[in-house]
Amino acid sequence: MKKSIVLFLAILFYSGLQAQDSQTFENKIKEYINLSGGQESFEVAIDQMMDMYKELDDSEEMSTFFESFSREIKEESIDKLMVLLIPIYKKHITEAEIDAGITYLKSPLGKSLASKNPAIMAESMQAGAIWGQEIGERIIEKMETMKKN
Repeated sequence: MKKSIVLFLAILFYSGLQAQDSQTFENKIKEYINLSGGQESFEVAIDQMMDMYKELDDSEEMSTFFESFSREIKEESIDKLMVLLIPIYKKHITEAEIDAGITYLKSPLGKSLASKNPAIMAESMQAGAIWGQEIGERIIEKMETMKKN
């Protein structure tokens, strides 16, 4: 009976340590994402999405709505996105790699490069939209050609 209780307590203690280690790793992932400019990049992506929808209705009423909604989304969605991203990072990156990444991102070079990520992301999204539109046009052209033949 004593052995069962000791075993149970050992398992409980070990499980608690694993949960604590997991939480620490998750916090490191959040820190890594934030240091790398992730939060700012997410906000740029949200702004670009809002701008796309603004083009559908650019009235003053809708402009006010989009500004308000954008703030709301930024406040709540970043946390929701982190919940989705953390398992992806855990799957592909070790805690040691995250630690090394954090150390690098705290260095002068790392800070410099990370500070440029949001602008790079914004411009990359614009370039990707143009690229995607060109591919879409080519697909339509090819489909029309195939239909004629």
